[in-house]
Order: sequence, then structure tokens, then C-alpha cells
Amino acid sequence: MGNQRPPDVRSFSFIDLPDVSTLTRKETHHEPNNRKAEKADA
Repeated sequence: MGNQRPPDVRSFSFIDLPDVSTLTRKETHHEPNNRKAEKADA
């Protein structure tokens, strides 16, 4: 049982890592886009 706990936590971290990376990447791409649109609107 003690040996099964480490792999379980690692699997969770792996799934959370890609999810957060994709979200951060999308947000970063949206920020510059929104700023450009605001400048063009002004």
C-alpha cells in the first residue's frame, strides 16, 4: 500500500501539469491579443 501511494500522487501531478500549462499558454496568448485590440479600438 505504501508503495502504491507515490505513483498515485505522481499521476495526479502529471495530469495537473499539462492542464495548467495549456491554460497558462492560452491566457498568455489572449492577453497580447486583447491589448492589441484595445489599442486598435482606441
